[in-house]
Amino acid sequence: MTYLIYYYCHLLPLDNHSVNWEVFNNMEVEKKNEQEAVIHLGEKVNIVNSPELKQKLQALYDEGYKTIIVDFSGTKMIDSSCLGKLLMFQKKLKEREGELRIINVTSEYISKMFNVIQLYKVINIS
Repeated sequence: MTYLIYYYCHLLPLDNHSVNWEVFNNMEVEKKNEQEAVIHLGEKVNIVNSPELKQKLQALYDEGYKTIIVDFSGTKMIDSSCLGKLLMFQKKLKEREGELRIINVTSEYISKMFNVIQLYKVINIS
């Protein structure tokens, strides 16, 4: 069996029968109004599905949304690729007098990571 090695040496079998892809592919966008939208993340955001996060952020940005809220209520694990996308779009939105906000961080792992890197100094986390 062939394996895909990703962040911190996690192994994923490359046959579609052994991987629960729902863990990686369940981000949803909720458009609140013409200025504000929410992205509800899945259980994991990493190198496997961070391009989907970037695509959703870019689409909302291109549609003119000023406030993009990222909901972490169901998220248990992220990696640096997720952080990079969040920081990139915070910068883009700030240049347009908008903002990216993070809400509902329920994972202790993610909360500690955000505190260690002091993400709250750059992105509004509530």
